[in-house]
Amino acid sequence: MKSLTTTIISIIFVFSSTLFAQSTAGTTGDGAAKIQSKVKEFAASRKRVTVTAGLDQRITKGYIGVYDDEKFTLDNPKTGQTVTFQYSNVKKIEKSRAISTLAIVTIAAAGSGAAILIGLVSARCRNEGGC
Repeated sequence: MKSLTTTIISIIFVFSSTLFAQSTAGTTGDGAAKIQSKVKEFAASRKRVTVTAGLDQRITKGYIGVYDDEKFTLDNPKTGQTVTFQYSNVKKIEKSRAISTLAIVTIAAAGSGAAILIGLVSARCRNEGGC
């Protein structure tokens, strides 16, 4: 029973940590050339993007508008606001996700908790000879 519980907890821990690591992985530290190629790619596909820029690493979401060799603009249709970014100031640019990182971590934690509960209940039922 102890090995079963330990195995289940180990599997859940590995799954949760892998999920969290994948959800936080990004393109931090990319050069301006790579950011510029991503801007061109996202502008052509007209997908909503998330830009992390500046020393304070503020996050801005929107659609890429006008872009050239030095800068690009990000348009937010909800607020009507347009923000201009220099490629050298951008830390990360990625496609916006429909679900936030916090939601992914919450779902993983709930799934892990449910798996632990099921493992403990099944182990208890086995030891008592039925539930």
